[in-house]
Amino acid sequence: MLGWLKRRRETRRLVQVAAESLLRDYGADDARLVARVRARNARDRQRAAHWRRVARAVARMTGKIVDY
Repeated sequence: MLGWLKRRRETRRLVQVAAESLLRDYGADDARLVARVRARNARDRQRAAHWRRVARAVARMTGKIVDY
């Protein structure tokens, strides 16, 4: 049980770091778009899920509407 919780916390931390990095590099307008493109172009489900989470995090951080 604790292993699952640690993985979940680590996943959240990684998503947060990626979202902040995209916002810093691309700005509020383009960061979500970049994350969605990376999710679409991902080679496996796990990476695609990560980038979808990042896109949602960016949307929450910028006050945009989350449409998925």
